[in-house]
Amino acid sequence: MDLEQDYVEYVAEFSLALLAISAAYFFDPYEPLSYLTLVLIPVLFGYTTYISRDNFSQSSLLALIALIFAVINYKLAIIAVIIAFGNILVSLFAGGERFRDFYSTTTLPMLILGILIGLVAFYAASSNPAVADEIRTSSASVLGDSVETAIENADIIESQEEAQKYIVEETSSQTVAATRLYVVNETHHMNESERQEVIGIMEDAEEDIPGMIADEAGEQIEDNDIDISETISELIEANFQGSTMAVLVPIAAISLYSLQPVVGLLTAVFASIFAFAARRGRDDQD
Repeated sequence: MDLEQDYVEYVAEFSLALLAISAAYFFDPYEPLSYLTLVLIPVLFGYTTYISRDNFSQSSLLALIALIFAVINYKLAIIAVIIAFGNILVSLFAGGERFRDFYSTTTLPMLILGILIGLVAFYAASSNPAVADEIRTSSASVLGDSVETAIENADIIESQEEAQKYIVEETSSQTVAATRLYVVNETHHMNESERQEVIGIMEDAEEDIPGMIADEAGEQIEDNDIDISETISELIEANFQGSTMAVLVPIAAISLYSLQPVVGLLTAVFASIFAFAARRGRDDQD
């Protein structure tokens, strides 16, 4: 490999790593559009995968520049670790020139990164109470919001409310119907006009009252709704402490590895683009 190509790879690795961590500064997990700022990470991984297809590329070590942003906040610290050590692991495990090879390059790195981040978080939480409190609060908030969102998307609460309203309406309907039957049976001593008037009143009641009771019950059910996010967050905060924080390791590993299909696909796409561009460049030179 000539010096010119070495220079290009070192500059590209340094620039992509710096751009990736700089863009990640604007990442907000609660703002969907901000997830686009993370796209530069698989761009970096894709380039590293391509240049490391034959052997480990020392230029991948320049991604360690991202670690200087780790002191800003915990969010950037996690992303900096992913960029810095993830890029090195991608170069280490890269191999092959097919799309499938590019895709599988990030499989083990994502799992190793998840374990690494979990261990670092557990150590930090064990040695620093302030860090433990922030991790506990953040984890409780994220998990609480996630569970509440999942329940809302599944319409579980709405289905339960509708079922309760249906039961109330059916019960009140049967009660009013039985009352109507009893009252009508007791009107035998009345004259026909009075009897018809009573029957009309009971029929109106049988039609209107169950719906009125069901609507009122529905309002009471809504008024008594439990804040699922807050309840789950409080439960996690109460129990997520001490040795139980060791679950950060498997949680981080599983969470990061679950992103492998997306990260692997994007990495493979960008690696293929770099490979195509390199072939075109060689063809033009020939």
